[in-house]
Amino acid sequence: MEGENRFWYGMKSDVYVHICKDKALAYDTKQKKCRVSEDKHVIDLLRKTEEEESLGCVLIDEVEQLPSVLKWIQLTCKENMAIKLPYYKEAEHPVILRPLLSLNKDVSKVKDEKFMPFYWGANMKHLLNGLTSYVNANCNLNCKKCGSYCSQIPYCSNCEVKNGTSLSASQLNSLFSDLSTFPIRSINIFGGDVYDRVILEVLKNAVERYSLCFRIYIHYEAYQKNSFVDSQVVHLLIPAGFNTEYLRDVYKRLDNTTAVLHFVVEAEENLQTVDYFVRKNKVINYQIHPYYTGSNRVFFEENVYMSKDDLMNTKLSMREIFRNQKLNANNFGALYIMPNGSITARMDGPTLGHVGHDELIDVIYKELTTNTAWRKIREGEPCSQCVYQYLCPPPSNYESVIGMNNLCYVHNNNSNV
Repeated sequence: MEGENRFWYGMKSDVYVHICKDKALAYDTKQKKCRVSEDKHVIDLLRKTEEEESLGCVLIDEVEQLPSVLKWIQLTCKENMAIKLPYYKEAEHPVILRPLLSLNKDVSKVKDEKFMPFYWGANMKHLLNGLTSYVNANCNLNCKKCGSYCSQIPYCSNCEVKNGTSLSASQLNSLFSDLSTFPIRSINIFGGDVYDRVILEVLKNAVERYSLCFRIYIHYEAYQKNSFVDSQVVHLLIPAGFNTEYLRDVYKRLDNTTAVLHFVVEAEENLQTVDYFVRKNKVINYQIHPYYTGSNRVFFEENVYMSKDDLMNTKLSMREIFRNQKLNANNFGALYIMPNGSITARMDGPTLGHVGHDELIDVIYKELTTNTAWRKIREGEPCSQCVYQYLCPPPSNYESVIGMNNLCYVHNNNSNV
């Protein structure tokens, strides 16, 4: 019979394929299933199916193919990740639509920066999805790790400047007036001292005048009852080794079901303490943030590092995978305001502008063209040589602090096929 031993083979449209030098990955974004092969003949097969001229599928002759290739074809078709189409001599080459990342608005396409505002237009305002303001550096707690926690996780800080440095009322009013033309309505507020009278008056005015709302982050030892602060979303910041009795008292006084507790953990015993506290006090809204001290590597690896199994069982859409190829979901759209008025795209990042001097739209434009944080992706080694490159979450503050490009256990000689 015609085409008895021949057929067309290709991966389905929902399957993302990533090929490295010695590995190939096929990830089904619909079934959330992953297959990896180190067989060079399978890699060659997948590379051909991804070529533009193949139209998504290649002609296979069963008699001529190697057993390892036939095994891969049988396995992926059985798992509904790939498809076999009958071959007819007179029929045209079939087409399987393959996912393709193509952006109409991509910063890399802009050759001349002066055209950026026209290229993006008003859409640039929609890029801002998070704004964090450290309103001042006034604090009397003298925490041992002040200024260190915030380099890795959301945390208060004196910003390593002398007490007295603060955003003025005119600077904050200018900032909130500028923000009133942006879609974003919720702002993160950190101290220093968030209970400063001048600061609170400006925040109240912003709520009334611009319909803004605030997430106010407060060290649990600095918390105090305040009708305005408690009317916003309160986030309590709790260091490792916290005083359980004091925190229990604060939590009772807070009497706010929307409050979120943020626990910093540095060791296994910290996790146990947090677990006991949240269960005993019936805490519902809380987050746990591992902190790298420089001497807790084993604990950090056990709680932060990703394994091959973690990545193999990840749940991503095709859109999320493509996103990881172009931007950093941890940082994209975020800006930070420091007490001295400087604006950055990440903590400890280079200054992009100053409150009261530069408009936010200009700061966004500068970040898009210079890329200090928003488009930092996994493109350095060993990530650039890893088959899981874009299944892995984007780089975070942890990598910067530790001085490593990857926080994982993945080795290039692993395979599941």
